[in-house]
Amino acid sequence: MPVDNLSGKGRRRGVNRFNLSFRGEILQGVDPATAKLNFARLFAIHDPLRTEQFFSGKPVVLRRNLDPKRAASWQLQMRGLGLQAELTKQTDNTEAPAAESRPAPPPATPAPVPPTAPANPPPAAPATARAAATAPAAPVRGPARWAPNPYTLRPYQAGAAQRQRAVHAARLKQAGAVVAVVATIALALLVAGLRMLPAPAAVPPLRAAASSSGGELLLGTGKFLLHHDRSGAELETLVLRNFGVTGRLAGLVWEGPQSLLLLADNKSGGNLYRCQLEERQCRLLADESGPLQADAVTVIEASGQLIIADSARSLLSLHDARGYRLASSERPLPARPVLRTHGGLLLLNSTEGPGISVLRYEAGAFAQQLDEILLLPPAALDAGLVATRDFAWSGEQWWATLEDPETGAAGVFRFDALWNTLGQVAVPTEYNPYALVPWGTRMLVLDQDQRHLLRFSARGEPGVALVSPHLQGLADSRSRALGLRQSLGELALGLLALLALAATCFTLWQHLRQRVFAADRQRSAPPLENRTADIFWLPPQPRRPGRLTALLRRLGASQGHLGVLGKQLILVDHRGVYHVGNGIQLQRHPLFLRTEEVVLYTGPGRRRAFAADAWPLVQPALTAAGKADTGTIVVALLESRHPLALTAAGLLALALASAVLLLI
Repeated sequence: MPVDNLSGKGRRRGVNRFNLSFRGEILQGVDPATAKLNFARLFAIHDPLRTEQFFSGKPVVLRRNLDPKRAASWQLQMRGLGLQAELTKQTDNTEAPAAESRPAPPPATPAPVPPTAPANPPPAAPATARAAATAPAAPVRGPARWAPNPYTLRPYQAGAAQRQRAVHAARLKQAGAVVAVVATIALALLVAGLRMLPAPAAVPPLRAAASSSGGELLLGTGKFLLHHDRSGAELETLVLRNFGVTGRLAGLVWEGPQSLLLLADNKSGGNLYRCQLEERQCRLLADESGPLQADAVTVIEASGQLIIADSARSLLSLHDARGYRLASSERPLPARPVLRTHGGLLLLNSTEGPGISVLRYEAGAFAQQLDEILLLPPAALDAGLVATRDFAWSGEQWWATLEDPETGAAGVFRFDALWNTLGQVAVPTEYNPYALVPWGTRMLVLDQDQRHLLRFSARGEPGVALVSPHLQGLADSRSRALGLRQSLGELALGLLALLALAATCFTLWQHLRQRVFAADRQRSAPPLENRTADIFWLPPQPRRPGRLTALLRRLGASQGHLGVLGKQLILVDHRGVYHVGNGIQLQRHPLFLRTEEVVLYTGPGRRRAFAADAWPLVQPALTAAGKADTGTIVVALLESRHPLALTAAGLLALALASAVLLLI
């Protein structure tokens, strides 16, 4: 069998000879006008009438006495132009015109054999005479329109840089592994640190509130007094520590225009202070036994005397304005006593049931009980509210908070001056009414877990909640601090996670590169020189291309070229870089062919990127080819900057980054 290769060995001629005949058949799907034009150009016919005579349907011998290579090449070249030619074997001594006897052309027309061969005659196909007579269509040499420009082809060169790629990849792999480990450790430490980092100081809730006879309002947190005018506008913020108060605020009672009584949560050493707002000073009240300890206090407006309840000692006591004791009485007191004076009488929430005890407060008959008022609204009884938490007079009616001692549930109810039920006040379910604060004709309801007070009219209609600007500012600052910390934390977590993921992927990639490069033989491609005319270039898929081929065309990239030169294959990638090889010099993948860094997309078996009927010419060179896994092909594609690989890598990187940022 004749063989052509790059070393330029001689050729052997076979004994079988063939004739090339044509009866004007045009392949299906080919435009007849284009096919006739291609035929005229191939045989240098300039007369359209003469060209038409070759398509009359009568057989015409175009070439005689051809060796198998040249015969197959002519047939395949015509097939590439959309024309169906036939080969007939002739005997050793006879040159038959065709396999079937056909009439000669009309006498008026000379024998329609092209006078001269094309400028670049087709090459001989590497096949036996029998294979040549029945071989499928295959690409032709240089003159074919799909052949690459031989002057732009560049041989692959395995220089010093290519030989050191495996070592360089190993070093990069080691560096990537170090970065991945460090980033992972930093990520874990950051997660632990964010969990252990204390949150910004919580905004303190309101602990107590009191209004003066002139309508001024004092709101108290654990450490601050918030002074408001009668309209609710904040006047100033006072720090209790600057007043000399130790402990946190527990209760407030207005005593005069600039004087108030303040209860702290001290358990010993006295906790009742008299504070002067103008002087910014508070002092402990004391009697002959020492500093006063109180759980509740009220002021008798007419005399300025104080009534103090001490639950720990079950003691009610009457004191003058300086704090000296005038009278006292031992009696059971609730855990949180509430003292109110009204109509010359002392009112105290009862220790048993939803009632209010009516007492005298004169020094001679102090704490003598006159009556017991039961508060029995039907809604309270149905809800199991059987204890009095607080009560207050406002707008010519009584307000009372009734509670369930076991569950802590509570409700607010209104009563007339004779304690007849007027109805229940609608309080939001998330609000637990702790104290009632009369404010002119309005009533404020305080929850010790909230930063605002509910506001109701005299008829129990809800109004706009009272919010301290100071507390709202603290809440906004805390919210901004939390938001900033969360944003910075998420950003840092995202960057570290992205860095760890990128470093891990980089390490795996360098490991794959090291494995691939270490197995390469580092061959350089031999120069083609003047052998390009002998290369059979496979035509591209004439029908609907595969998906990757179509994508390459959309990206504006070259598909590459595949040529046959004797027993060797010529692989030309998208860059115009070529390499030559056969057998073990090649690596085969279901979609690609590879030798060294040159990778060519060939398509799947059922949809080749090149004409399927020409593929048998490639098979002999692939008999001993090794198998390439997908990782090896990916490395080669990225090393050669293949458009498909670069596009896929960019999309993958974008998807991974998006996934990390979405999960953080």
